[in-house]
Amino acid sequence: MARLLLVLLTLNTTTAFALEQVKLGILDERGPEKALEKWSATADYLNERFAHYNFTIKPLNFDDAENAVATNSVDFILTHPGLYIRLEHDYDVSRIATLKKRIEGEIVSTVDSVVFMLADNSKINSYEDLKGSSLMAVTQNSFGGFQMAWREMHDHSVDPYTDLSALNFAGTHDAVVYRVLNGEADAGTVKSGILERMASEGKIDLSRIKAINQEGDGQHHGLHHMHSTRSYPGWPFAKLRDTDLQLAEQVAIALICMPEDSDAALSAESNGWTIPLSYSKVHELFRELELPPYAKRPVSLGQFVAHNKPTAILILGAIVAALLLVFYISHINTRLKKLGGELQVEVDERTHDLKPSVSLIS
Repeated sequence: MARLLLVLLTLNTTTAFALEQVKLGILDERGPEKALEKWSATADYLNERFAHYNFTIKPLNFDDAENAVATNSVDFILTHPGLYIRLEHDYDVSRIATLKKRIEGEIVSTVDSVVFMLADNSKINSYEDLKGSSLMAVTQNSFGGFQMAWREMHDHSVDPYTDLSALNFAGTHDAVVYRVLNGEADAGTVKSGILERMASEGKIDLSRIKAINQEGDGQHHGLHHMHSTRSYPGWPFAKLRDTDLQLAEQVAIALICMPEDSDAALSAESNGWTIPLSYSKVHELFRELELPPYAKRPVSLGQFVAHNKPTAILILGAIVAALLLVFYISHINTRLKKLGGELQVEVDERTHDLKPSVSLIS
């Protein structure tokens, strides 16, 4: 019996090694620990449909997600929209599907963010009221946990880096919520749906919380979850540049065909997947806030001249005129000094000639 078990184990191990390994990099909004719990069923779902591949989950956090792509340690990546456009620009990743979320019975393929505070906080009721207050966010690079709210603050003339009494980062969405409830910050920002999910899990009491409810671009009609920002396309599932295109096509089909009531969808707290959406609105946010890949870069002299020829000519003319003026003034000063010296010599000579006459008179 023991020998039979050993043979079966050997066969299973050999089969696993014979399969081509495919790693799914998962950046989960609630941390790496939640990634395995929520997304292992998706790997199982894909393994059932691909006989020659073995899909596994590689949990990622905000800090190592980019490195995972840069080093090709994953074949696909699920990430937030903000990081996606950077990876698209820097590493040529390409989206193949967009996640559909289930929030309080609503099915949405977009994301938004909420800026919240304790319900008894009468001081903060708008973005302008955040001036002089402390804010807790997830990380500087968190799309739902900072950047969406940052854009709204920017549009209301609030700079989170200079106008707040303090700006701190808790690392995860859950941690932000707990710290605000514990009084460690006047306000916090997390991705919409986090508060409702924590309440459904019995972790928080929503009656203790209120939110800045800003309609943004008017896309929130019909949404019932707490939100404070405009909407953006949801989390993209993307292939890396070197990932096999045929495999990516098959994975995309499998994801988009995922039943909404499947274990994979339910475990991921989603409603499955839809075709990849346009991420132009995410690009708009990054342009407005001048974040990479739209951060301002030093402009070379050649680039400035090429794009600003009339201005460059005026500046060059002004510089030449200034140099000529300096040269002229310097030339005049030199002549004046020379004339002054010559006059002094002449005065000295005449003074010397007059001395004998003065002596005779005396």
